[in-house]
Amino acid sequence: MSATRPWVLCVDDEPRVLDAIEQNLAFDYEIRTATSGAAALELLEQHPGCGVVVTDMRMPGMSGAELLAHVRERYPRATRVLLTGQTSLDAAIAAVNEGGIFRFLVKPCPIALLSRTITDSLEQHQLLVTEHDLIAGTLRGAIEILIDVLAVTAPQAFNRAEIVRRALVHAGAQLQVPISWAGELAALLARLGWISVPSEVIERYIAGAALTEDDERMMASSKQLASRLLRPVPRLGAVAATIEAIGRAPSGADPRTLDPEAAAAQLLSVALELDRRGLSGQSWDAAIEDLARSRGAWVAVGFRGLDGVADELRGTLRVVRAGDLAVNMVIEQPVVTMTGTKVLPEGVTLTPLLLARLKNFAKGVGLVEPIKIRVPQVHGRVTPTLPRVPTYVARRPNKPR
Repeated sequence: MSATRPWVLCVDDEPRVLDAIEQNLAFDYEIRTATSGAAALELLEQHPGCGVVVTDMRMPGMSGAELLAHVRERYPRATRVLLTGQTSLDAAIAAVNEGGIFRFLVKPCPIALLSRTITDSLEQHQLLVTEHDLIAGTLRGAIEILIDVLAVTAPQAFNRAEIVRRALVHAGAQLQVPISWAGELAALLARLGWISVPSEVIERYIAGAALTEDDERMMASSKQLASRLLRPVPRLGAVAATIEAIGRAPSGADPRTLDPEAAAAQLLSVALELDRRGLSGQSWDAAIEDLARSRGAWVAVGFRGLDGVADELRGTLRVVRAGDLAVNMVIEQPVVTMTGTKVLPEGVTLTPLLLARLKNFAKGVGLVEPIKIRVPQVHGRVTPTLPRVPTYVARRPNKPR
């Protein structure tokens, strides 16, 4: 069978019905069959790429409607078709309206009608796949643009985003608090609002120095700005909500007692504060002990064992020519053109966009060389790792006809 062609799963507790479907449709479609809901789910697990699931309504054990509800949850891009007898018509209509079923057919169903329905269902499946790929590419591009902006305008935030994400995921695992894709993205983008804050204010905040009222107001408003920038982006509302929730729960609230969004925000608030203290010169262990005393023992349980993360990402110092610059290198001194214009400040991690910009300057007016950089130790990577973002948007099911 083709590895790329979607296949069709037919489920019925009567083997003779399945035999008839295979005999008549196997030439046009890749057909697999199952005689129960449990067997169908096992097939779907073992053989990815199912495009259509056609199931009888009345089966012992798991009904067809129950099976399609599982399919909708686990394999949302598989189009779902329900076969029913006249006696179960009301149940079938309810399943269509509530379960997101694409079509339902009444038994006995002519083979020609079943064939047309499968063809329509495969077209619907392809539409969902295309939509998924389009949304995934657009969304990833939007996130990468935001991260590029952060890299240029607030390098202190960009360079530490991966450390904060790792700390959050580590603490979630230690405390058995699930961290969703939205939580991971919130860790990467929580400081996006720093793009509106003057660098000298950020430096005072990181150092733990006294802040003026204006400084405090700018730092507080940066969280709201991050949320406002993210909320209009499709699928990033959950990320914005997690960032908004930072600091909302009492500081000592154990995340294991909170709902998932609040728990992620509580852990993220600690990860951000630990990172700030690390930047100011305090060791991870000392910072964890301080926060465990003020916020609760759960801080130590969740965040111990992270002291090597910053060292792993810090890497080694080198000096290179402009032509030897590469993505993920960290600029350790301002990059200046031969005419004295500052192109990049110290602390910026090179993204593909920034690298292309530097190379254009090098070919034009020229850059002062050599350039002092830092190479991270972990697979040459400092650029934040983007989690996989679910992009499926449920369609309104067709009306019964």
